Amino acid sequence: MSPKNEDQSKQKRSKVIYTRVTDEEHEEVTHRSKMYGITTSNYLRNLALNYPLKSRVDQLAFLELGKCRADLGRLGGLLKMWLSNKDRRSGLDEIEVKALLKEIEEKQEEITGYARKLEENI
Repeated sequence: MSPKNEDQSKQKRSKVIYTRVTDEEHEEVTHRSKMYGITTSNYLRNLALNYPLKSRVDQLAFLELGKCRADLGRLGGLLKMWLSNKDRRSGLDEIEVKALLKEIEEKQEEITGYARKLEENI
């Protein structure tokens, strides 16, 4: 937020500006405001006053992708350790390794899902 915008946000907003739109325009404005994770009023105010719009959806999606990537890194590290260390490998059986591989695949699918959501909102 700019300093001017911060000062205005502390003031109580009591004035209303009415704008007539079609049903399709209303749906589009509502959809876009949801994409940014802000109210329709904030979305239109930011556009009208030429304030930058920051997408909260994109930020949340990137955060989730980062978490999933970290999970995959840890799982991959465990699998690598198991495969390279004969002593530790003797304590695990094939069923545990297959469960680990399945978990890695599930995380990959989760990342793909988040990436698709992100793509839809761009």
